[in-house]
Amino acid sequence: WRLSDPISLLSKHEMKLLKFALKMASSSSSDPMKSSEPQPMDIDESTGLITATAVGKKREQPLYDVDLEAGIPEPSKTTAYACFSVTIRRPVTPLSAVAVAYSFLPYLVCLSFFVWFFLREQIYPLWGLATFLMISVICEVCFKNIFKEPRPENSAVRSYGMPSSHSATCVAVLVWTFLEFLVPLDGISPPLSAGAKAGILCLTTALMLPIPWARWYIEDHSLKQVLVGSALGVFFGALGFWARVSLLSGMPVTAPISSAMA
Repeated sequence: WRLSDPISLLSKHEMKLLKFALKMASSSSSDPMKSSEPQPMDIDESTGLITATAVGKKREQPLYDVDLEAGIPEPSKTTAYACFSVTIRRPVTPLSAVAVAYSFLPYLVCLSFFVWFFLREQIYPLWGLATFLMISVICEVCFKNIFKEPRPENSAVRSYGMPSSHSATCVAVLVWTFLEFLVPLDGISPPLSAGAKAGILCLTTALMLPIPWARWYIEDHSLKQVLVGSALGVFFGALGFWARVSLLSGMPVTAPISSAMA
């Protein structure tokens, strides 16, 4: 470790601390030439050169070039914290920012369904909100406590990870929406043009389909947890469609809920 400026930049107290740190490091380090003997280290106060001794022979070995005026190099700034079961990790890259945004999207979709139903009182937002909430409860309360499989070690979320409830809920809504708009049942298909249906399906796909990838990319779930969650989503989406057309038969999903209550 060659100091870029004279060693006089260090106070006597700092010198003692540095020597103590070198002594502790030398007691736990091994020779790079695969020698099992430790390398005692010391600092030459006249030259500012840290030296290492190996096999009884003292040799000068520059380890790092550090500018004392600039300070000791800072540790890695890579940090991570959890917010609403989503790991936010710094530094943020463009792709990780997209993945984090998609991971928060289910909460925004739930809020949108609530506001939509409050304003329009249609079947679709009500059933979509119920789908999100019910699958989330089933995955979080039941499945995760049954499997008790931890999340990947780099995740800042401390709950269990099997299965991915984000993947299950979003794939379920995606499958259910496709079935509602494409299955040609009498009185079930929404009275919309083909272009409007295509636009709704494309928008739903763009919002929902990347979420399993996002959960895997930010390492909040393993690939297995995401795949199992997605498989459950396909099952619950089909089950939700069957339940919807059974309970509210003869009504398109765009109909007001008041017509179903009549």
